[in-house]
Amino acid sequence: KNMKQCQSALLKLTKHRYSWPFMEPVDPIKLEIPDYFDVIKNPMDLGTIGAKLTKGKYKDEDDFASDIRLVWKNALTYNPPNSDVAVMAKTLSDLFEKNFKTLKTQLRQKRKVEMTWE
Repeated sequence: KNMKQCQSALLKLTKHRYSWPFMEPVDPIKLEIPDYFDVIKNPMDLGTIGAKLTKGKYKDEDDFASDIRLVWKNALTYNPPNSDVAVMAKTLSDLFEKNFKTLKTQLRQKRKVEMTWE
């Protein structure tokens, strides 16, 4: 329940032109970054988040948001601040936070309405 809004938020991110580096798990061999897993202990990507969402693995929207934020945190931790990937992560992070704030407001209003009907 209420995960339809999360699905929509994820779709907005995946359709963004900057989303491609974050769509699947980082492959340190293909990308020639052998130290990736030494630096990043909890890898996360938008494809994995989509699969978890489809399988109902998130308990609520905040649980979902923490995985989304982990994608950006990892990108910003591993990549230099002005690198393309860091700039892309920051752009998508800002977009997500703006959309997530709206989503939270909508869910709060929906919960109030549901409570008045109970």
